[in-house]
Amino acid sequence: MGQGAGQEVDWLDSLVDSVRRVHATMLKVGGGAQGEHTASLYAACARPFQSAFGEDIYVGPYERAAAILHGIICDHVFVDGNKRTGTGMAMLFLGAALTPGGPDPKQDDLRLTLLGQVSLAAASGHLTVEQVTFWIRRIFGPADPG
Repeated sequence: MGQGAGQEVDWLDSLVDSVRRVHATMLKVGGGAQGEHTASLYAACARPFQSAFGEDIYVGPYERAAAILHGIICDHVFVDGNKRTGTGMAMLFLGAALTPGGPDPKQDDLRLTLLGQVSLAAASGHLTVEQVTFWIRRIFGPADPG
C-alpha cells in the first residue's frame, strides 16, 4: 500500500491498479510477457504528483502526462509493454483534462502516432521528461494561431 508522510495514500493504490489494468489490456491486444517491478511502478505513478518545498513539480496536464509516460517507459516498470502502457496512460491523463468537445478520430490517430514516436525516443534515452512535455504540448495543445 502506498504511503506518504506516514499516512496511507489510497489514490496511489487506485492509480497503480489503473495502470495494471491498462497494461493487461495492452498485453492482451498486442502480446508480451507478464511481470512488473512493483516499487518502480509505484514510483512512476507517484511521479506526476511529486512536490518540492510545497510546490508541485508537474503542474498541468501536459507535464503530468509526460511524467507518467516517462516514468513507466524509462524506469521499465513492466517486463514488457512499457511503451504501450506509458503511451496509454499519457492519453488517459490528457483525455481526462483536455477533451471538452469529445475526440476527433482523424486527429486522434495522427496524435497517437506522434505520441508513439515520442515514446520510442524516450525509451531510447533521447528525451528528458521536460522534452516529452514539450512534444506532448506540441501534439495535443491548442493550435498556434500564427
